[in-house]
Amino acid sequence: MVEQINHADFEQRLRTAARNKFRFYYMAADACGLPHGTFEGYLHRGEFPSAVSLVRISEGLGVSIDWLLTGTAPSLRVPS
Repeated sequence: MVEQINHADFEQRLRTAARNKFRFYYMAADACGLPHGTFEGYLHRGEFPSAVSLVRISEGLGVSIDWLLTGTAPSLRVPS
């Protein structure tokens, strides 16, 4: 059971997922349907996404929400 999400680890996983799929972060933000400033906030300003934004990130980057939040579970999102 996860008691707390480590934001630095979340940022690193988000950065990894974005860079694996896109050359620039703004391209990842576009794919997730998020404003560029919002996405940058998740990466650099310690902001944390809402549940809706987590779903958008998961779908846009093709990774699981579990992996984004905890680093466990398969990183790739399984289409439903």
